[in-house]
Amino acid sequence: MPRLTISLAFAFAVAFGLGTGNAVAAAWNTLLAPAELSTLIDAGEVTVVDIRVRDLYAAGHIRGSLNAPYQSWRGPEENPGARLSDARLTERLQSLGLTPENAVAITYRGANTTDFGAVARVYWTLKSAGLTRIAILNGDITAR
Repeated sequence: MPRLTISLAFAFAVAFGLGTGNAVAAAWNTLLAPAELSTLIDAGEVTVVDIRVRDLYAAGHIRGSLNAPYQSWRGPEENPGARLSDARLTERLQSLGLTPENAVAITYRGANTTDFGAVARVYWTLKSAGLTRIAILNGDITAR
């Protein structure tokens, strides 16, 4: 694991006062079927992050989901493919109330393969920040 990732995960844990004894569910699927996600939502066991643009989110979204458009996970305008700085990533996670203890499901539009690339980038960004229970809604926001 690169030093930057370790220091970011450590800094994130320290910022939220988390110890190293976090319990992680034994079984966690990285692709969730709509029924699985619904069960987790009903049980209050997952935070849903919707990465669609605000207008699409406002037009309809999964109950209780948080809107964090993909653009907010990208690097600076001069190099959008770059990883967010540690400070910017910490700010993004704190604004969503996410900690390494959260289980997170990411939803997306699914209009084309670029959309899946966006959700994969958010997945790996969360992983690099120390979150371990991260999933993607299998079949995008329109999945049934």
